[in-house]
Amino acid sequence: MEPSTERQQQQQQQQQQQQEPVSGAAKPPPRQPHKLLDAFSFLELSKDLSAAEEELRRRVRDICETQIAPIAAQLWETAAFDRRLLDACRAIGPAGLQIKGYGQQQQHQQQQHQQQQQQQQQQQQ
Repeated sequence: MEPSTERQQQQQQQQQQQQEPVSGAAKPPPRQPHKLLDAFSFLELSKDLSAAEEELRRRVRDICETQIAPIAAQLWETAAFDRRLLDACRAIGPAGLQIKGYGQQQQHQQQQHQQQQQQQQQQQQ
């Protein structure tokens, strides 16, 4: 027998032995799902949040874990949208409106622009 063929047979035997369960050996306990880490506690970002912001963060996380995560993979695989997601988002509150400063600069600029246009129109009349 050639050395390379002999080596291949030995490797195959080793693989089979590794795959075969050892008789009398106890099965390992089933694995528990991994616990999601809270990135906010790891990075200590919560210390900079007010009580209201911390409560909002908790509500968003709870809704994501209980209502969105269980169906997210299925929706992704089927490229579908479930309107229940809108209800879940509604439970959080007005989308982004509770965050101070979110989009306010642009809104302020738009209001100023509209006021200037109105003034120009009034002056022309």
